[in-house]
Amino acid sequence: MRNNQPVTQRENKMGQHNILVSRTDLKGRITYANRAFCEIAGFTEAELLGKAHNIVRHPDMPPAAFQDLWDTLAAKKPWTGVVKNRCKNGDYYWVLANVSPEYDKHGKVIGYLSVRTAPSAASIASAEKLYRDVNAGIAKLPSTLESGMLQRIKLRTVMLLMAVVASVSLLVLGGLYLNTLKHEKHQTELRVSAVGVVAAVRDVLEVLPAHRGMSHAYLHGKHALERQLLANEPKVDAAFQHLNETLQTSPFPDLLAKSHPKLT
Repeated sequence: MRNNQPVTQRENKMGQHNILVSRTDLKGRITYANRAFCEIAGFTEAELLGKAHNIVRHPDMPPAAFQDLWDTLAAKKPWTGVVKNRCKNGDYYWVLANVSPEYDKHGKVIGYLSVRTAPSAASIASAEKLYRDVNAGIAKLPSTLESGMLQRIKLRTVMLLMAVVASVSLLVLGGLYLNTLKHEKHQTELRVSAVGVVAAVRDVLEVLPAHRGMSHAYLHGKHALERQLLANEPKVDAAFQHLNETLQTSPFPDLLAKSHPKLT
């Protein structure tokens, strides 16, 4: 396993509203890295493009975690986990990562999309202890594919966790155009229609990280969270319903496809 050195004991803490987005090819080489990813990791975009995504791998991470990730992706399933990453200068930062296969129009996997948000302090503490015990040989990481606990969470919860990738993609595109098109006089309709979509996606992201953190903890044995997890579902459902209604009534997706077909 790649061992990136040196490392420090300084944390570069991720902001609660930061979203790190990257894409890779089938071999894990970075094909896209957003600004937030570059900034927290301390690399320029040029330094990341074409490099293996494990350029930010921290040596404290057990190899088994990434084996589970690749096994899950090979099965064409999304993977979620709390990950400790290394900055270019050796500092570290924690993320709650969602990695999902991307498909072409024929249903063939062409790469992977990774969306990272800030994990809760409790999630970090739990992951840190688990990874320390795994590295010491006194614990074993649960397999995402073999875990039977998924069946104990309502299907709606699982689907909502998977849907965040699409939501964040809309947020990224919407935010991009709100910034880059503000000086283009002929793009007013696109810019205005994007506002509602971006606001709806932000509403989703306000409630989803905590819900996803609880789901992750539940899947790793914190069964006492089941009642709280299920009680939180209506808030997440309402946010996604609002997003769905906004997308159905907003011309933004169609306008975006017409104005910038390469990005849709």
